[in-house]
Amino acid sequence: MRMREGDVSAYILASILMADRVSL
Repeated sequence: MRMREGDVSAYILASILMADRVSL
């Protein structure tokens, strides 16, 4: 199943935010 561009971008942003919180 192909994901929407919005869903993919949201997932990427969430992963980046989580990574930033973990690094901090």
